[in-house]
Amino acid sequence: MIAGGSYASLCPERYAKTSGIMVAMVGLLTALPRTPLYKRLEREGRLLLGAGDGDNTRLGTNFQPKGMAYHEMLTGYRALYRRLLRDRCIADRIKNKMRYLKNPLYRDEYSVRERLGIVVRFLRRGVLPGGPGRWFHFLRSLTAVGPAGWPQVVTDWVSGLALRTYVERHFTTPAARSLDAARSAVKPICASSVTGLSRGAFAVSVTATDSGSPQVTVTLRSGVESRFLARGGRRIERLLRRSTATLVLRIETLAENERQLVRQWLRRLTRYGDRVSVRASADLRPYLAIDSSVFHLVLDGT
Repeated sequence: MIAGGSYASLCPERYAKTSGIMVAMVGLLTALPRTPLYKRLEREGRLLLGAGDGDNTRLGTNFQPKGMAYHEMLTGYRALYRRLLRDRCIADRIKNKMRYLKNPLYRDEYSVRERLGIVVRFLRRGVLPGGPGRWFHFLRSLTAVGPAGWPQVVTDWVSGLALRTYVERHFTTPAARSLDAARSAVKPICASSVTGLSRGAFAVSVTATDSGSPQVTVTLRSGVESRFLARGGRRIERLLRRSTATLVLRIETLAENERQLVRQWLRRLTRYGDRVSVRASADLRPYLAIDSSVFHLVLDGT
């Protein structure tokens, strides 16, 4: 844990890295009641009513900072944690720590079989999901020490990845998680229909609404592939079923054989009609049989 200090306060990332501090719990300044700081902030009108004052590691504090907006401070705090918990930074901190810890004293009460089980679970659940980048940095931290130091390296990686999981769970708002989930859901759609995407036959984007919920916008043009309407449509329907996402379907031009495919998709979307907006030209509406009592209908040119 990083202790308070002038250097640590000014350069927490560099301090943690060069010192080899593995569990770097960086906290925001919190004004405690009945302290000179609390009284001064109260006089200046900068205390935030209702904010907690007993936990300085949460995403927030109980006063308004000077020189920046409150949300800017939280954004910087999250960014600091993201940098500290990158695979590269975890490996660098372990290497610097092991430079000072030449002969780590590691004791355990596990049998050989239990130790092997722990290592296998760690590799399967911790290292492998991180992809080639994490594999490289994990091996880099192992090669920095001899076999006697490997148990300590594994223990420190477990600590670093566990802290990252905690930060991802508690420092990411539900709206941000929903937005990430929506982007993950539509990404394979574009990957599976590269030809149609390159021709401009369709376009897919994900943005956040004013309430923070994800909004998926799909634009269809003549030449859209049946594969996109089938596989991509199912992915978007699954997203609507599992989240509060909304869909904006913009239909610009369609060939006659494509209209039947779009009509079939619209029939499947009726169960989510209150979250689906359809924007189509007036001359296309009769061919698509868009039910304005089900969908939010917007006619282009009106």
